[in-house]
Amino acid sequence: MYNKINYGRLIVIQKKVGKRQMKNFLENFKNRAVKSKLSFMTRTSIILMLVLGVGALFGAYELNLQTKDMHSWMLANNIIAELDYLTSEVRLQQYAHVISDTRVEFELHEAEIDSILAEINELMVEYEATIKTEVDRQYYEAAGAAWEKYLEATGENFYSLSRAMKLDEANAIMLGDGYDAFKEFQVNFDTLLEYNHACAEEVSDHATKVFIFVIVMVVVLVTLAAIISLRIAKVIIEGI
Repeated sequence: MYNKINYGRLIVIQKKVGKRQMKNFLENFKNRAVKSKLSFMTRTSIILMLVLGVGALFGAYELNLQTKDMHSWMLANNIIAELDYLTSEVRLQQYAHVISDTRVEFELHEAEIDSILAEINELMVEYEATIKTEVDRQYYEAAGAAWEKYLEATGENFYSLSRAMKLDEANAIMLGDGYDAFKEFQVNFDTLLEYNHACAEEVSDHATKVFIFVIVMVVVLVTLAAIISLRIAKVIIEGI
């Protein structure tokens, strides 16, 4: 209790000392020559402007970094969305291959599948370039391994059975090993997608906080500069 009382008295004393020092400063300032007052006011304004400028530059630099990160995560999300569509399209084309009954149809669906797979490979390379964290890489590699497993399950043996019109055996692959592998891929892919969404939201929230900080800092510094300038101007006018 004694320490708390002493601490409270110390704060009161410090406030009184601060007020007394400010009062003495203003009294001394009044007695200065006008030229000295204007010089002090100019130096003070320059210092505040420099602080404001440095703060604004820091804020702009930080916002630029956050914007780049946000763009990177948004790009990754767009690639994932495109991969989600294309991988499902491969499976649909394979089902269409099963129900085809002419050589022309078989070749048409196989050509379409090859084209989609080439696009998927390109997108995966693009996505790999956006990877920023080890967790992201782990999720990406798990999804990639699951996709390769699906392609193996629905490989040449599946197409041979489908071309031979062995519908039951071809469907058994699509609904058996193919289904299990594709389901595993989707689970890993959804994990990757959720991680990217979470990271994008985190970067966006941080960018918003930085923006608010910069705005508050600018307002506080401008207000402080205005108050100091008005006080000094008042003292100058009273001293004339």
